Amino acid sequence: MNDGYTWTSSFVLRKLSLTNPNNIQLEQLSPTGFSVRVDNAFAVDQFGNAAFIGVLEPDARGTSGTTAGLYRASGGGFQQLTTPSGPYQGSFWKGFNGEIFYRPDRWDGVIKEIQSNPFAEVDRAINSLIMQSVIIKNKNKSIELDSLTVFDINYSDTTINLGSIGLSEKKFTAISDNYIYIAGASSTGGEALLRIDPADLQPITLVSGGYIFTRIDVASNDMVSFSGRRVSDMAFISGSINSNGDITEFGAEDAVIPEGVTLVRIQ
Repeated sequence: MNDGYTWTSSFVLRKLSLTNPNNIQLEQLSPTGFSVRVDNAFAVDQFGNAAFIGVLEPDARGTSGTTAGLYRASGGGFQQLTTPSGPYQGSFWKGFNGEIFYRPDRWDGVIKEIQSNPFAEVDRAINSLIMQSVIIKNKNKSIELDSLTVFDINYSDTTINLGSIGLSEKKFTAISDNYIYIAGASSTGGEALLRIDPADLQPITLVSGGYIFTRIDVASNDMVSFSGRRVSDMAFISGSINSNGDITEFGAEDAVIPEGVTLVRIQ
């Protein structure tokens, strides 16, 4: 779709039609007198239907009033969603196939799938961690990075056990379009960087010892960039790691702390 969706400082949800860049059209989706919340409080499915949370008849700050969840069909018309427990409670998540999932209350585990044709809210017995998961684009998987819970396209979940992949502690987790990367303390000593295929959760060790990682980032093409310290001389290092585990160091800075300097006023 050549459309975008935007929340504005006036608490209004709008649709931007970008078909003609020289004539951008702006259409208000939220009803007049409805103040839309912003963080995780609206989502748009693959058909352009929108769901959002906010308050009716808000005060001047847009925070007080009757809490409500609304669904706005792409062709127009509104449906009332299950009432969220408060204006800052409910949240939405977009699934693998573009469908919208809705959690009315952040503290209980009820998750609803919002179906569009015909409109319906269907309770789904899904691990609520999926609401915070990020999709691994080319594998039809997603992962919640803190808990290392991996979900498949049917929303079944499996948790990566650190001990089973040879780590005693996790420091950093990152994903590409294909893999999961975990840096942490190795069970055998030192630090390691692992690449895990979400299809079978089998790890490949890219780095074993030699570095203390302070940051890792992964590009969509699986090139890893990192910063940290080189164990041999404790120099600060930045570098990259390719898919074969080949390391290229961009530069090192001696980590020796200079002696203190005393300033003396010249009379």
